[in-house]
Amino acid sequence: VGNSYSGAGGDITFSAGDYYATDPTDPSYVGGSIFMRSGRSGVTTSGNIFISTADSTLGVSGHITLSSGAGQGDNSGKIYIGSGDSYFTPTATPTGASGDVTISSGSATTGQGGTIEILVGSGDSGKGGNLVMSAGISAPVANPTPQAANYNGNTGGYVTITSGSSTG
Repeated sequence: VGNSYSGAGGDITFSAGDYYATDPTDPSYVGGSIFMRSGRSGVTTSGNIFISTADSTLGVSGHITLSSGAGQGDNSGKIYIGSGDSYFTPTATPTGASGDVTISSGSATTGQGGTIEILVGSGDSGKGGNLVMSAGISAPVANPTPQAANYNGNTGGYVTITSGSSTG
């Protein structure tokens, strides 16, 4: 995509195919999907996927919006942000943890730090949405292989909510 010295730079649009139903009872009446996947490694770590906006030299940097479409007469789409599971393999050290999920706002050197909001939807004919925060459990696991030791449970995770401090 081309650069610009006067005006906006070029855009890239990824768009899957639309489906225009001629028979609304057809069970396959869904639009096309877009899949993005990194490469697999047969030896160690699979590839990464990076999505970011460029830094701004003067002004606000670009925004990233991750949203599902509205539902017409049905539910709107779900958004899942999560890390993969970690599984035992006989050739690996059995201490692998599943990946972390971090939601972080930026720091400011001459202004206010960014805000993180978690908002739950309202309902006009049903109840409002729920906000659930839960820490992980730790449970003992039997031997995954005969040569492995038993894995005893440990302490469950914790939820910490801390307000910011002021130094001035």
